[in-house]
Amino acid sequence: AADEFSTLSRQKRATCSSAVCYNGGTCNNFTDSPPCLCPLPYIAPYCRVAADYCFTLQPDKGITELPVCQNDGNCTLTYADPYFNCSCLPGFYGLRCEHAEPIPEATTLPSDGGTSPNFSTETKSTEVVSTGVANLTTSGWHERMGVVLLISVSVGVPIAVVIIAAMAAAIVFAARYRNRQKTSRSGDRTRYVWEEGCESDFNSHAI
Repeated sequence: AADEFSTLSRQKRATCSSAVCYNGGTCNNFTDSPPCLCPLPYIAPYCRVAADYCFTLQPDKGITELPVCQNDGNCTLTYADPYFNCSCLPGFYGLRCEHAEPIPEATTLPSDGGTSPNFSTETKSTEVVSTGVANLTTSGWHERMGVVLLISVSVGVPIAVVIIAAMAAAIVFAARYRNRQKTSRSGDRTRYVWEEGCESDFNSHAI
């Protein structure tokens, strides 16, 4: 038996001396075949070719069914563990594109009339501005100033700027009001002088 083992070993060494193993493969001194022991992802007999792990089951990695890349993911071969790479379609992720991303829920306004997402707050601000523009053309002076203050606060204008603008507007309004009063009194004075002259002429003709 010892002689048989020695003879088999010599035969194996002779076979290895003539065998060429590629890509880091080593000669198989233990069995009759294959001639080379190959590192992954290369395969026997001479380790020249890499296995197609896009279509190869790997139970030790939990890959027990094909295709390797699920949900229409695109598979490419690599030379590092796990020897494949999956490019997932939008909405999927994972080593094999096996997971689906959660779909975000649509945000709705609460039924109790409370505030909700930012867009509802912006809509309310827009409504206030629109109403304010209408009031500026139809309401009295005090109402106008109140609307200006409301609009300014709603859009975040500093209160000091609002007060200065309100004072300037009040000065302009008062000046225009005085001008209208002066114009009105001047017109009344002119009309009175004209009427007095007409009455004097009438009396002189009557005499």
